[in-house]
Amino acid sequence: MQPDRDLAEQFKAKGNAAFRSGNYDSAVAQYTDAIAADPSNPVYFINRAMTQLRLGKYRQAADDCSLALQLDTTNIKALWRRGVARSRLGLLEEAKCDLEAALKIEPANMALAEDLRQLSGRIPAERTAVARDHTEIKPRPSPVGVPGSAQDFERMWREHRNSPGDIYKLLKLVNASDLPSLFRASLEAENLSTAISAIEVARNEYGDVAFAADVLSAFPKVARFSLACLFLDSADKSRIHDILAWLAAKNMDVSALSKMYA
Repeated sequence: MQPDRDLAEQFKAKGNAAFRSGNYDSAVAQYTDAIAADPSNPVYFINRAMTQLRLGKYRQAADDCSLALQLDTTNIKALWRRGVARSRLGLLEEAKCDLEAALKIEPANMALAEDLRQLSGRIPAERTAVARDHTEIKPRPSPVGVPGSAQDFERMWREHRNSPGDIYKLLKLVNASDLPSLFRASLEAENLSTAISAIEVARNEYGDVAFAADVLSAFPKVARFSLACLFLDSADKSRIHDILAWLAAKNMDVSALSKMYA
């Protein structure tokens, strides 16, 4: 039976639309139909793998990536996503091998290099950091002001990331719709955790419903949001759940956000 590439692309487009809307079960079904129509295209396996990651089905995600790699042994996304899936399964050494293989193919990929760095730090046998008993004098962070560029925003974020109140002020000074261009491809789970703390300030000190809703709605549009979400710990996920419950109590429709942050 010959592959029906046109039909497969139609299913893929439907799957992409379902994924963007947070309807992951439907997205899996559409990508599965795309694979049935054209099993020779690794993209459909890779897209289904990403959806399985969002559903927490890490074994299925890893298997889909392996199938994609049988079709294209040098596919960066397949190696990267299998590495993520394996890390969530606790297969840290195997995950590290996947990320290292991907980085050899694309050595200039800084986001991939950062993921590998973070993963390596989770492998006890390879930890090289040694605690030192010394006092370090740190410069005082600059006052929070309107960032003039993405570089200014990143600098201010780094300087104030340990002060949720300051991060709240910083995020109030920018349009939430600008967050994708401000974070670019540098979003990490740590950034999301910091933003969650700022939203808690908005809730607890100001009752700022609009701020919380705008920021939570903006982050899913930032590059690498899906991967960053995967690395959130249970405490951060619980905090997001509490914030969404608070918004729901304020008569906000949080159904779409609940799916995005699932």
